[in-house]
Amino acid sequence: MSKVAHCHLRPRCGVRARRLSTVGAVVVLVVVGSSVPARGQDDAVQGESRDRFFLGGAFLVSSTLGATEDPAGYGFLRPYFHGSVESAAVGAVLNGGFFVERQGRWSVGAEIALRRAQSATVSEETRSKFEFWRLSALYTERERLVSVVARLDAVRRARVTLQPMGGLTVSQSTKALTNRHGWYEYPGGQLPIERPDRQVDANRVGFLGGADLLFHLGREASITCGVRAHWVPRGEPPSSSSGHEMPSTGPLVLQISAGVRWSPSR
Repeated sequence: MSKVAHCHLRPRCGVRARRLSTVGAVVVLVVVGSSVPARGQDDAVQGESRDRFFLGGAFLVSSTLGATEDPAGYGFLRPYFHGSVESAAVGAVLNGGFFVERQGRWSVGAEIALRRAQSATVSEETRSKFEFWRLSALYTERERLVSVVARLDAVRRARVTLQPMGGLTVSQSTKALTNRHGWYEYPGGQLPIERPDRQVDANRVGFLGGADLLFHLGREASITCGVRAHWVPRGEPPSSSSGHEMPSTGPLVLQISAGVRWSPSR
């Protein structure tokens, strides 16, 4: 009787053992499979959070737009300026910043844009009821833009990153009129005249918007191409009997740059 019972129970034991081994194999596969994505996610997070700060530099082409031109002819009791500097000038931009979250999508920093001084010969022409003043002068314009910028990695791929940005800009500009000489005309004749040099320094606060496109060369270095638009209210003095001192400058500064960026790994 015991042999018969033993023979009938052996197949059930084999089936149970196979079921246990199958369940164990499934558990092992689930654990291993879940650990691989988790490790991949950890590696991805570590890869994204490896950057702490960045430094960069680029060459740029800068152009100022929106200036109000004086009309042709003499200005009545105030000078009209005829002539202006070239609209585009070369320069350089230096920037840096740090990342404010672990994934490295947001960053804040600063940048300074310098452009070559621009010069041109201009004329100053003024008249009263019976008198005329015509001067020739060398007009020189310099400007430095210092900006505080926030950036976002809006599009991030393996080799390319798009970073829109925005912030505040401080314009530090210098305008100068030198070598001012010409003629004073009156009903009885004319006389040669000279005027002292004149310089105006101004600091203005404005806004910045733009974007950078990064082409990653490796884990730390990138080639950057950028576009900036600075809006700087100039606050030019109104026309009056005392005249305005300098040619007007437009409020919109457009910049296109290309350079490199370096961000060390953790």
